[in-house]
Formats: sequence, C-alpha cells, structure tokens
Amino acid sequence: MGKKYIKQFEREKEIVYACNCCKTPIASARDIENYEFRGRYGTAYLIKSARNVHTGPHVSRSLLTGLHVVADLFCIGCDTLIGWKYFEAEAYDQKYKIGKVVLERSRIARMKNKHYLNKIAQEMGKTTKNIGMQYNQKQQQQQQQ
Repeated sequence: MGKKYIKQFEREKEIVYACNCCKTPIASARDIENYEFRGRYGTAYLIKSARNVHTGPHVSRSLLTGLHVVADLFCIGCDTLIGWKYFEAEAYDQKYKIGKVVLERSRIARMKNKHYLNKIAQEMGKTTKNIGMQYNQKQQQQQQQ
C-alpha cells in the first residue's frame, strides 16, 4: 500500500477539527451544523462532510432518534474510529441526516490549520509558504483539467 494523500484545507488560518491521535485534518469548523449531538462517547458534532476518512461497512443501527443505516468513520492517518456517516433514515423527520457525518468530540481536536501545515513543512524540510504555493499550484492544475 502506498503513501496516503491527505487532503488539505484551503485557508491557512482556518479552524479545523483533526484526529486526536495523529492530527490529520478531518473537518472545517465552517461545516458544523449542530454542536449538541450525542455520540457513543458523549458529545458529538453533526457536520456536512469530512475529509481524510474512510468508512466501514454499512450497518443498521438503532440510535436515539430511531433506526438508521450508518457506516463507521476512520481516520486515514491512524485508522482511529472518529464517528459515523448516515446513509439512510427510517423516520421522515430524520432524513436531513442522510449524507452527513457525526464526529465524536472525544476523538477530535480543534486547531488552526497552520499548525498542521507547520508539521508537514517540518517533515519535508520546507517552509509553510512553500507548502502553500505547491498546494495552490496543484489546485490550479486540477481546475485547468
């Protein structure tokens, strides 16, 4: 298996939520829809989407709000369970959750995106400015294609 490509967030000083174990960025604070969700391990966030995660198999689970088809979410950096994603909801009033993600607060850390860029830069022996320039060039190439 090759090296995993970690998707970055565009804004350097953006507030992001990252895996508690390996600090891989998972979600932007701008994507949080509900701060008061309940997870398996306490408080959780309902968010629009997550990056740098992979899902487990789809399973039917009876949650506090009824029966849902969900898949566990794992960090791609360290394979830690960080939450789940909704795929189906039985109750009509719960359908708004389909396609959204729940992140367990005990499994994520709030941080500025710049801290993660500094970590990557140190590993590569470069400055964050160079990392940002490389990222912007890659984005421009993708848009041109």
